[in-house]
Amino acid sequence: MLPQLSMGSAEDESEEISSPVLSPEKLRGFHGRADKDKNGKASLLELLDYAADMRKVVASQDIQSILQEMDGDKDGKLSIEEVLADFGHLIEDDKAQERHIELEKQKFKAADINSDGFLSAEEIPAVVSPESHSGVLDIVTKDAMAEKDTDGDGKLSFKEFYEGEISEDDFKKLDADGDGVISLEELKPWEGGMLHAQESIKRILEIADKDKDMHLTADELHEAMEKINGDEYINEHFTEFVEHIEL
Repeated sequence: MLPQLSMGSAEDESEEISSPVLSPEKLRGFHGRADKDKNGKASLLELLDYAADMRKVVASQDIQSILQEMDGDKDGKLSIEEVLADFGHLIEDDKAQERHIELEKQKFKAADINSDGFLSAEEIPAVVSPESHSGVLDIVTKDAMAEKDTDGDGKLSFKEFYEGEISEDDFKKLDADGDGVISLEELKPWEGGMLHAQESIKRILEIADKDKDMHLTADELHEAMEKINGDEYINEHFTEFVEHIEL
């Protein structure tokens, strides 16, 4: 089974993470790439889009190691057989194994953009990083919803979701409309591993948006550098993206 990047799981919270300093050059580089319309101001949507784009960049950097490990015939691409080759060793329960194999097949088909029956180096990131491909993200989110939604109402209560997987705080962050349950759309940031990245972006906006116009200039980021660097949440969940910026 292809590995997946995860920035939204409870396991990540327990890992020891260093806090690199975001330099003025890195912050300005981040702003320049997030500001897609080049009007000098980066909106929240542009900032969130940047984070999603960088997740794909991070995922792409693992492609060669994935191919080296899983590409049995060394043709530079993956067949569904190669993806599923070791899958049987991962899940002991036959019913669960059958469900997960079907999920992998659906993800494979959605990621196979040219429908040639193989995943190329360009197509593999969609499976590794589901949020970079809307079709794959829909598939994994619907599967997670079906697995957890015990009462079949198409939404997840905290009790249905919990099972040690999510904190109350994270549940409230996902519950965008505050109705006490998680809809399919609200579940996507969790299944795509983007919840904490999105929250860290919002915190950067709160800290640096001096004129409160819901946009960031490069100067505002620069002026707020010390506060941004002093925020542990931002350092834990955002700096990975900035580290991959080429100045």
